[in-house]
Order: sequence, then structure tokens, then C-alpha cells
Amino acid sequence: ILFSKSHSDNLRMCFVDTNIILGFSLWFYFFCPVAFNFTMNQKHNILICKNEELTNEKKKYIV
Repeated sequence: ILFSKSHSDNLRMCFVDTNIILGFSLWFYFFCPVAFNFTMNQKHNILICKNEELTNEKKKYIV
């Protein structure tokens, strides 16, 4: 009985460890690209806004 109990505890610990590792790797694989894309989009949007401001300034001068 003691052996089976400790064995099941070991299995449970193993399961928890693999779950943590799997969860972390999944989080890493999914979240990092999303965060990276988000930051890149933010930079891209800022650049677009800057370009629009510049073109607006040029239009003012042209008019």
C-alpha cells in the first residue's frame, strides 16, 4: 500500500511537472510571437502616423 501510494504521488508530481513545462512552452510559443507582432505593429503604426503628418505638412505648403 505504501509503495502504491508513493508511486501514485510520484506520478502526480511527474504529471504536474510536465504540465508546467508544457504550459510554459505553449505560453512561450504563442505569447512571444503575439507580443512581438503587437510591438512591431505599434512601431509600424507610429511610422505611418509620422508619414501622414509629413504628407499633410507638404500639402499645406503646396496649397
